[in-house]
Amino acid sequence: MRAVACDISGRHLQDGAYLMVCAAVACELAPTHVVRVLEVALSTSTEQPEMNSVCSLIRSTLAKLSPAFSRDRVLLERGELFNVEEWRASSLLDRSVKLIESIGERRALEVAHHCALGTRELLLGIAHRVNDGESREGKNSSSGAAK
Repeated sequence: MRAVACDISGRHLQDGAYLMVCAAVACELAPTHVVRVLEVALSTSTEQPEMNSVCSLIRSTLAKLSPAFSRDRVLLERGELFNVEEWRASSLLDRSVKLIESIGERRALEVAHHCALGTRELLLGIAHRVNDGESREGKNSSSGAAK
């Protein structure tokens, strides 16, 4: 079976801002495992995690996948869309949605989770280093100006 597992990392404030990262992982599944990952798409959002922004983020991430995956069922955890029913999630995303049940589906979602979380941590690390560099440069230039 082929499906696209979606997961979002970062639905909480960090340093006064949101950074949500959505991963869509197209893969082949067996009942108990992921056979192979076919493609990964990622998107980010700095909006508050509300129904409209979360749906928009998922839709934009799914749109980044190759057209070959446009008819594949989307796998989500029940809480990803604030515990709405499967039929409602399908309606909100304009795609066939399946809430995960099998071990293989859980494993696919774990892959998507690691993609989203790892990307978010990487982006936050880069932002932190850039901000640290700016504050060090500011200190250096102000001490240089006093000379």
